[in-house]
Formats: sequence, structure tokens, C-alpha cells
Amino acid sequence: MLDLCHQGGGDSCFVKIPHLMEAAELKERQTQLVLKSLRELSLIDKIADYSNVDRLGTHYRLNLDAE
Repeated sequence: MLDLCHQGGGDSCFVKIPHLMEAAELKERQTQLVLKSLRELSLIDKIADYSNVDRLGTHYRLNLDAE
């Protein structure tokens, strides 16, 4: 996710589970659990859910300064 945000020039990006699964070499459920843990730790925030209209992915913001 960090690479995606840097490529976009900001602290947020659109993410699709299959892309994360491949990049992290995890299964779907593992990827979902990691995203949930990152949200619980306030390291990421979900800005918007996946939309079938634009199909960009789920919009997340990274909180790089989280303690």
C-alpha cells in the first residue's frame, strides 16, 4: 500500500484485495485480517468502500505518523 500511495504522490490509494494478495503472497482471508488489524491499530483509515461504478478499489489513507 505504501508503494501505491507513493506512486500516486500522496498518503491515500485505491486498493483491490487480489492485488494485495499477490503483492503480499497471502490468501484472501489473511489479507482481509491484515487490513482489519492495520485499521484497528490506526495505521490505515478506510476512506471509501469499493464501488462497482468506478471499480478503482477500496480507498485507504495511510497514517504514517500513528503512534
